[in-house]
Amino acid sequence: MRNHRLPHLVATLNGDVVGYAYVVLFRKRPAYRFAVKHSIYIHHDHQGRGIGRLLLGELVDACAASGFRQMIGYIDADNGASLALHDKFGFARVGVLPGVAYRYGKWCDTVMVQRSLASGATAPPASVFSR
Repeated sequence: MRNHRLPHLVATLNGDVVGYAYVVLFRKRPAYRFAVKHSIYIHHDHQGRGIGRLLLGELVDACAASGFRQMIGYIDADNGASLALHDKFGFARVGVLPGVAYRYGKWCDTVMVQRSLASGATAPPASVFSR
C-alpha cells in the first residue's frame, strides 16, 4: 500500500485498535488505475458504535482526494449492517456472486457494491495517457 500511496485508516479507542479501512487497486492493469477495492473491519466488541460510518466516510473522501473515480467492495450477503451502511454512502448494489464463500458450514453469497467519486465515469481524468 505504501508503494502506491493508497489510503488506509485505523480507528483507535483508548489506545487500542478497534477497526481499520483501506483500499487496494481494483485491478493491476493500467486501464483500471482509477478504481479501488475497499475493505473495512471493525472488531466485534465495537460494532454498532458508528466506527464503520466514520471510517467509510473518511475513506471515501481520501479516495476522491487521491483522484480515484470508482470504489468497489464485496460484502457478505448476510451482513445487513454493512450493506445498509454502504447504501447510506451512495454505493449501488451492482452484482451478486452466489456461493463464493464457505463460512460456518455453509456456502455464502457476496454482494458487489460500487460508488462513483468526483465526476466518476462522466469525464476523463485530468491527466490521461493513451494505453
